[in-house]
Amino acid sequence: MEERFEAAKVIARQAGAMARERYGLATAKENQGSDVSQAVELFTVEQIRRRFPRDTAYGEEFGGVLGDPLWVIDPVDGAVNFSRRIGYYCISIAVVSADVTEIGVVYDPASDELFAARRGHGADVNGRPMNCSQSADPSTACIGLGYSRRTEKSQYMKCLGRLMDAGFDYRRLSAAALMLAHVADGRFDGFYESHLHSWDALAGLLLCKEAGVAVNDFSPAEWLRMGGPALACAPGLWPLLHDMLMETEYA
Repeated sequence: MEERFEAAKVIARQAGAMARERYGLATAKENQGSDVSQAVELFTVEQIRRRFPRDTAYGEEFGGVLGDPLWVIDPVDGAVNFSRRIGYYCISIAVVSADVTEIGVVYDPASDELFAARRGHGADVNGRPMNCSQSADPSTACIGLGYSRRTEKSQYMKCLGRLMDAGFDYRRLSAAALMLAHVADGRFDGFYESHLHSWDALAGLLLCKEAGVAVNDFSPAEWLRMGGPALACAPGLWPLLHDMLMETEYA
């Protein structure tokens, strides 16, 4: 896995450079984000196959083969931001083996920050070790909140209302993988979204776990089939947020 870890970091930077070259085109066409995302995914899969021909890959744009080891790719998370020239987007790569996420890499081309984790070896950003927030006070905490059209709008509004009633500040920045990376680095005190796909979440959740963040239980294999909810937060906020968002979302 060490060889794959080093390769994932190189590939993520290369894919990010490719996206960055296409960022800020004169006209923000509706399909610009999609066109770039497809090109980046093809490039990423090609780089993986060159280095590890027996590995398999699965991406947001083109799917793939679910083998082992499996590279799970979001070529441009935050594609709507990208297409509107809003610089909050990233490349996300996870490597899964035996239903365990072994590697998680998220690269932010706008800030040139590479968030990287290998299971059991901690997490870092550009080589600096990451540690999560130690917040336990809702009145000073800031939570990233995602909205999925795959769940009812009323559920999102309930979650938002509960957060605000408890005193939390929140942000919705529409790039789940990057928001999870920022939770891992203590910039946000938590993140929640009612439904994410595997390519949105697996890398970011490993970053969080390796940085000491409390995260909900999940199986990569299950996420590859159906996706699911993601909650990641400072350990001191976990009991409150889990009860507010996970236990009572459908009440």
